[in-house]
Amino acid sequence: MHTTSENREAFMARVQKIVDSTPGMGWSAWPDGDFMCFSIAMQNYMGQEGYTSRREDDGEFSFKTYVLEEDYNVLAEAWRNAVANEADYEVTHLNKNGTGQYRWLRSFARPQRNDEGVLVYWLGTSVDIHDSMVALETARNKESRLRELIDAIPGLVWTSNNLGQPTYFNKRLEEWIGLKVDELRARSGNSLADLIAVTLHPEDRDMIRETIMESLQTGSPWTSRFRQRRADGAWLWVEARMEALKDETGNVIHWYGIQGEIESEVRAQEALKEVDQKLAKAAQLAGLAELSGSIAHEVSQPLASAMANGGAGAIWLTKEPPDIERAKLSVDALLQDLSAASDVVQRVRMLFQQRVGAREKEDINNLVMSVHSYLSMELSLKNIRISTALANDLPPVYVDGIQIQQVLSNLIRNAADALAEVDSDERSIIISTEQIDSEVIIEVRDTGPGVADTENIFNSFVTTKSDGMGMGLSICRTVAQVHNGRLWARNNCAGASFFLALPRFDATVCN
Repeated sequence: MHTTSENREAFMARVQKIVDSTPGMGWSAWPDGDFMCFSIAMQNYMGQEGYTSRREDDGEFSFKTYVLEEDYNVLAEAWRNAVANEADYEVTHLNKNGTGQYRWLRSFARPQRNDEGVLVYWLGTSVDIHDSMVALETARNKESRLRELIDAIPGLVWTSNNLGQPTYFNKRLEEWIGLKVDELRARSGNSLADLIAVTLHPEDRDMIRETIMESLQTGSPWTSRFRQRRADGAWLWVEARMEALKDETGNVIHWYGIQGEIESEVRAQEALKEVDQKLAKAAQLAGLAELSGSIAHEVSQPLASAMANGGAGAIWLTKEPPDIERAKLSVDALLQDLSAASDVVQRVRMLFQQRVGAREKEDINNLVMSVHSYLSMELSLKNIRISTALANDLPPVYVDGIQIQQVLSNLIRNAADALAEVDSDERSIIISTEQIDSEVIIEVRDTGPGVADTENIFNSFVTTKSDGMGMGLSICRTVAQVHNGRLWARNNCAGASFFLALPRFDATVCN
């Protein structure tokens, strides 16, 4: 029974006005689900004046001819359930319009009741959402193609939100680590921390955690090498990079990352390093003859002097009468020369054993001034100005004073050699001292052309001199290391600086 409270035609006319005023394409139906009327907008869309029959001859709903055959049963069942339960109706479906084109519609219907709560009729509306559905489908297709493209990339790809929490792994990464993003999220509220804890090598976790957090805080790119557990349990080296996508104000929206396995590369580098070490050893052995010549040169001077003093002593003893006093002086000089030769041999031997001689508590400024006084005349003859800038109240150092003086002498002579091609009025060397934390630092600074390679220059047999052996700075660094110190170089705007850092006395373990 459609209505008993008013004339059917009058009732339908009133509902027709309501339907026509409904946003979109309005329609109505009787309580039993038969359609009552359609808005003018709906009629124009459908290309007719509305459905002429509540039911088709076969008892099916009249919208059967306007939907796809495979969709009709689903829509009809949904409409019957809504009518039977007097519940809201909402479906999305393809519907043929007046031009014969199928377009997507979103249809809604709600039961309308009288004051007693009795269902009087259904009021519905349909909205054309075809353009939105096509756009959504296009976006889904693009996303699908993008995922296919990302999965085809020969790398492990991921995305994270602005806080660094993983939001997507490509298929290769999921297979590599044996985990999916959803599985990580289910573990706890911090999937990034879980990812690091589960997949990264224990020795690399702190470093990765620290560097990633720094990038997340600053928005700067992140790159690193680390060991990661593969799904089969193997630890392999990978190299990873991560970049931020930012909005117009510079705020991070997402992070995009990619990584790749570099196990073979790391192993090759290790093998190459081993080969380099063997070659370096071979080079050292090949240079022993040249080194022997250098040592012989150093020893030959005191030995030549010893021979001269010995010959002089013999002459004084053959005099008639023998000149005992002069012969005694010659013998004393002979003994000093032999002692000097012995010191040269002993110190070279200790150096190659990486040992130092007797160490004492020394004032580094005194050692500097001793070398300064010794070399000042020699440098003056080369038109080189040498000056000092020594800090006061420096703590003492515990060193072999002679070896440290030899290092300083070598650094100063190298600086002087670097100034050979500099205009005479611009040649200068400054020796300065200072304390930084637990170290006493000596700097030898020159105004020369600088150093081409500030690290390689300390390697054995590397020299910038045509007649050099390339052993001086290598030996100097060895002396620094056996004193628990450091030696390094730095280029300045004009010239270069060499730094010798030694631990202060109270920071040194005295053996």
